[in-house]
Amino acid sequence: MTACFVHRISPETASAQWEEIGACVAKAGIRKLVLYNSHGGNHALAEVVARRLRLEHGMIAALALNLAMDDGCAAKHFPKDELRFGIHGGGIETSVMMHLRPELVKRDKAMNFESSAAAMPRDGVLQRHALGFGVKTGWLSQDLNPHGVVGDASGADAGLGAELVESSALGLARLIEEMHGTCADEWTGATPLYPPQGSDES
Repeated sequence: MTACFVHRISPETASAQWEEIGACVAKAGIRKLVLYNSHGGNHALAEVVARRLRLEHGMIAALALNLAMDDGCAAKHFPKDELRFGIHGGGIETSVMMHLRPELVKRDKAMNFESSAAAMPRDGVLQRHALGFGVKTGWLSQDLNPHGVVGDASGADAGLGAELVESSALGLARLIEEMHGTCADEWTGATPLYPPQGSDES
């Protein structure tokens, strides 16, 4: 019998760790940092951390989501609805896993896990999973599909996964090159934030 233990780090602990790493980097005199993330559930928290590092340390903190850096590769191979709703174990992520760790993919389980968000009226205000600005709700993968998997994994392909990984790696390399060539003083602006945001100074 094999026991499987899943450890979940609280958002408070994760943000504190990321901010401390950023503070150490800033203390060393480095004002540019890339937060590279592969889990969509961390996105909102990482944005908060990036803003705090900008405010408290005058840093450029860029948040890079690995599959968002594929330079349009996914859009060439997957339909719009899959790009929008196939967010957790769908065709894109399953293709990547079939390339990187094929032994972990149970191909007989790969099917279309439809998202309940796709069936909701597109013009409705209260969405389970909404992109961009607008009304946001707290949701879990199980709210979108009872299996906790969301997207059409039935057409996943290791060859597509290899293309996505290569494209994402090139996107990360471009970001690092651009970050290296950016002047932190010019990017953040020469004018200090005054009065400091959140202070009682008038």
